[in-house]
Amino acid sequence: IHCRELTHHTMLRTLSRLVVVRSINSASLPKLITNNRVNPLFALRLQPSLRFYTTENKNETQEKPEEVNKQEEKQTQEQTGAQQKNQDQIADVETLRKQLEEKTKELAKTKEDLLRAWADTENTRKSGQKDLQNARQFGIQNFAKDLLDASDNLARALSNTPKDLLNEQNVALRNLFEGVTMTRADLHKTFGKHGLVEFDPLGESFDPNVHSALCKMPDPSKENNTVGLVMKTGYKLNGRVIRAAQVAVVDNPPAPQSDSSSSSSQSSNGSQEENFAAM
Repeated sequence: IHCRELTHHTMLRTLSRLVVVRSINSASLPKLITNNRVNPLFALRLQPSLRFYTTENKNETQEKPEEVNKQEEKQTQEQTGAQQKNQDQIADVETLRKQLEEKTKELAKTKEDLLRAWADTENTRKSGQKDLQNARQFGIQNFAKDLLDASDNLARALSNTPKDLLNEQNVALRNLFEGVTMTRADLHKTFGKHGLVEFDPLGESFDPNVHSALCKMPDPSKENNTVGLVMKTGYKLNGRVIRAAQVAVVDNPPAPQSDSSSSSSQSSNGSQEENFAAM
């Protein structure tokens, strides 16, 4: 232990345990130690130049701190290496986490794009199927409309032929009538193969979606707002109306009131007038 500029009491305690090895020659030693005791007065004079050392081995005291320092340096290096390794691992984990998030976002975007593309493709396919079906079902609509006039003319010819003339004396007329009837029947048979159907709404309730009202007519034998007369039959192509039936709608006037009801109403009106005059 190296001591410098010690106080008086501290020096006395220290000198009783230490041996002077430097800064004191053999001539000064009897003055310092008398009767196995330290002379304090002489020790105080020598205070600035005294150095005290223990009897321990100096090499051991120097070697131990070196070993401790080496161990501490080694531990410090190990701790630093472990910390650096942990930091590197944390950085790697953070990098992997960011990459995973980016890949997850890319995957979600790709999935959304695929779903949108699949939905567009499915809509296009369904729309194409619908257009194809409509083309198959209603592609002949304009052509069918043009043939309806021919069917109407055949029907007028049959309806305007006097039935009393269709006898054995008028064989030619009867054959013509039968030929026209067969032609119209074959025409309507062909219409049916392609989904074109004729409908006659006589007696049905008036429906503006399938009927075209040309006029109103009174008919006490039928209910109001019903079809009383058909001028032209209607046609549907695969359930779609391509020509509405031209009809006359029944519109009966209200029934006249009886005499008793009219007299009662007049009496009630007269009483109301009297009450109003009294007021």
